[in-house]
Amino acid sequence: MRRHAPFKMKPVYSHYYENSCLFHGSILNIMGTGFDIIFIGKSKSDATKIWDQISSLLELLHARLNRFDESSEIAFVNLNAHKQAIKTSDYLWEILSDNQQYFEQTNGIFDITLGNFSQIELNETEKTVFFRSGNTKIDLGGYAKGYAIEKIKKILINNNIRDAFVDFGNSSVLAMGKHPHGDSWKLIIKNPFDQNIILNEEELSNKNISTSGNMLTHTMHIKNTRTGKFNDERKMVTVISDNAIEAEVISTSLMIAQPDEVDSIIQRFDIDKYKIYYL
Repeated sequence: MRRHAPFKMKPVYSHYYENSCLFHGSILNIMGTGFDIIFIGKSKSDATKIWDQISSLLELLHARLNRFDESSEIAFVNLNAHKQAIKTSDYLWEILSDNQQYFEQTNGIFDITLGNFSQIELNETEKTVFFRSGNTKIDLGGYAKGYAIEKIKKILINNNIRDAFVDFGNSSVLAMGKHPHGDSWKLIIKNPFDQNIILNEEELSNKNISTSGNMLTHTMHIKNTRTGKFNDERKMVTVISDNAIEAEVISTSLMIAQPDEVDSIIQRFDIDKYKIYYL
């Protein structure tokens, strides 16, 4: 599972290109990484309103899903749920329920507690959460970006946007429709240990791609929940799917899974394809 660290919000940037009706929005540091979006076909005023919706959503999720923010619901649950059952908001209940399912579908590999999800008791009737152990904590580092992309996708669809490209730090990407000068969006996948080496190219349209892996400057961030140790392999996984959350879940899980577990995990999800790179 991916680990979040404390971070601060950075300035928001946006620009509208009149000649092509193209809008570009960017936030330097949000939900632990950089965020960029391009969408096409709207007037400047409409595009600005859509960007305001998206950036406001990201700021909200940035606070809600960050366990290091003392004012977030996640932080409150982490601090108190081992003492008594805590009533959750609808959004957190949705997240916990989804992650219980992902824990089971991945043979216990994808685990937002970074330890053992079975230590969490969920009461569906009351929508409460209780931790059996005082050491249990929720960390949404391997889930939050996919969750945000699915919410952003709804905003884009509701505003009749067909062509858009959403990028969370080059690791979580949504490609809708097509590039202004092509039939799809082309994504180049580089070797994280040598940026001069191109491993693959993907042409995406109405698909999500998630990439999990290590690089020379960024290791020890994917924790093997079975061993409690961080994965330091020269390895990378890419997953293409209709669903951004499932792409995140699978790419993270396959970084940890043993080779003989991969097929059984993949068969439980509806994905387009995946690739494991040993670097």
